[in-house]
Amino acid sequence: MLAFLLVLSLAVVSGQTNTDNIGVSGTVAGLRIALGYHENGQIKSQLRAEKATIQENGPIYATNITSEFFTVDGVLDVVMKAEDCVYDKQAKLAKSENNVSVDKKGISITGKGFEWDSKEQVIRVLSNVKVVFNRGIVNLNMLKGKKK
Repeated sequence: MLAFLLVLSLAVVSGQTNTDNIGVSGTVAGLRIALGYHENGQIKSQLRAEKATIQENGPIYATNITSEFFTVDGVLDVVMKAEDCVYDKQAKLAKSENNVSVDKKGISITGKGFEWDSKEQVIRVLSNVKVVFNRGIVNLNMLKGKKK
């Protein structure tokens, strides 16, 4: 299995997720949940889904998701889109076996399947990984370890 590890360049600050306290069950259309906050109160990440099934003491099953990751200053930094995912509220992990895309200024990553660890702010794209560097953003000599 081909795996690509993308360590998000967010300021990783330990924050609490507010999904631990969801005490409802059922299906929701147009779900939007903050998954964590920076120490200064700015949102760190959020999950938006076209439709989600929430289990009171279990995972969230979501379809047509968009996860957004913000800097400590509140600037949108990374956007991940997927057909679906399962988010384990206690473990703070999300998984999917379907198509995913991750976009950050200068780089786009697509593939099939992902695992996201919200504590470590790491997305792992599992297979059929394609990485595209947008022209002019990345100095290719940097990738080869050469100095300018």
